[in-house]
Amino acid sequence: MIISKADLIYLKWGIGAFLLSLALGGGIIAISNKYQETSRTDRQIAQKQLAEARTQLSAAQNDQENMASYALEYNALLAQQVIGDEHRLDWIEGLEKLRLQGHVLDFKYAIAPQQSYAPDPPLDAGSLQLNRSGMTMQMDLLHEEQLLRLLT
Repeated sequence: MIISKADLIYLKWGIGAFLLSLALGGGIIAISNKYQETSRTDRQIAQKQLAEARTQLSAAQNDQENMASYALEYNALLAQQVIGDEHRLDWIEGLEKLRLQGHVLDFKYAIAPQQSYAPDPPLDAGSLQLNRSGMTMQMDLLHEEQLLRLLT
C-alpha cells in the first residue's frame, strides 16, 4: 500500500490522534517513573527511621532492665545518704550532739567545700556528677572503744 500526499488529508486526524496518544503515553511513563523513584526514596527513608526507632527501643529496653537490676542498690545508697544531696547541717548537728553526750574527751572537725570528684581509675557515671566533701576530725580518746562508740 502506497500513501500519497492526497491521502494525508484524510489521515491527518488519525496521525494527530496517534501522535497525541504517544505524547500522553510518554508523559504518563515519565511521571510514573518519577513517582516510583520518589516512592523508593521515601521507602528507604522510612526503613532508616524504622531501624533507628528499633535501635532506640532496644536501648530503652536495656536501660529499663539495667534500672530494674540496680534499683535496689541505688535505693540502699540513697537511704544511707551515700548519694544525693549533702546534709552538712545534719552532720554538724550530729557532731555537736556527740560532743554534748561526752562520748569523747574533745574533738575538732572541719568540713571542706564540695568539689568535683574524679576517681582513679576513671568511672563512667553517665549523667551523674560525682562530688565529694572532705572532712577531717581530730579526737582525744582514752582508749579505742571510745572511737567505736562514736562511730556507732
